This record gives sequence, structure tokens and C-alpha cells, in this order.
Amino acid sequence: MEKKAVNSATRSLATQLLFLISSILYACALATSQELLTGFKASPSSSVSSFQSLLNDSTSTFSLGFLRANQTQLALTVVHLPSLQPLWQANPTSSFRWSDKTQLFFNGSLVMSDPHTRSFWSSGASQQGDKVVLLNSSNLQILQKQQVLWQSFDFPTSTLVENQSFHL
Repeated sequence: MEKKAVNSATRSLATQLLFLISSILYACALATSQELLTGFKASPSSSVSSFQSLLNDSTSTFSLGFLRANQTQLALTVVHLPSLQPLWQANPTSSFRWSDKTQLFFNGSLVMSDPHTRSFWSSGASQQGDKVVLLNSSNLQILQKQQVLWQSFDFPTSTLVENQSFHL
């Protein structure tokens, strides 16, 4: 009788542990999405010391996020995750203030703004997109019904990547 009670308790504990591990893995998978939809908003977290990922490609090799340049500056960048090497940067001539009031939002275009809603940078898509995706090539795109409206490969910064095309 005692052996059945121990087996039952062990089985119950194992089931609870399996549920807990599954929940944690599911939460981690959801932590960084593979697309941003209209209405998306994000602000830099004060607890992040180097890179805050917002959007990954399907292989988790590349990520769009906030890169902390020093204690007070941030850049919106696409990075190669294994090396944390920035490949593309929004507004590469100036950086933004690292503040929880600085905000990235997607309202059809990607926009970075400060606490006073002054726009620092905008993708300036000519039409309103319905989602943002990051391809396995590191190309960040704004799409409307799968049609590309804007892409980071059209605005190269300091790094060129394989298969990056140029429009003349």
C-alpha cells in the first residue's frame, strides 16, 4: 500500500515538473517573435546591459533589437546573434537616448520616438504595412499582404552581407 502511495506521489511530482518545464520553454519561445504586427510597441529595458532582442529570423541567427552603445545611448540594429555584430542600423549617423520612455512602434512604418513623441527615425514606408519580418538573410522588411514596401537592404549601413542587392 505504501509503495502505491509513493509511486502516485512521484508520478504527480513528475507531471508537475514536466508541466513547469514545458511552460518555461513555451514562454522562452514566445519571448522573441518572428513578426511584428501593426500596433507593436517596445521600449528599452533598464535591466538590459547590451542587446534587447525584439524580432528574430526563423533560424535565430539574426535579430532586430535595441543595442546599448554605452550607458546612455542606444541603436536600433539588426545583429548577427552568435557574434553580436551589428549588420544594419536605423539612422546610423546618430544614436538615441537609452530610456524607458524612448519607444519603437509599428503603425504601418517603423518609428523611433522620444518621450515628447518627437520622431528620431522612421522607415518612411510610402504605404502602410501590416507586418515587419526579418529574413534569414538579415534583411528587415515591412510587408503589406506579402508585398515588400520597405527593406533594410535598400538602406545599407557599414556592413554588407551575402546576397544583398542594390537598386540603382
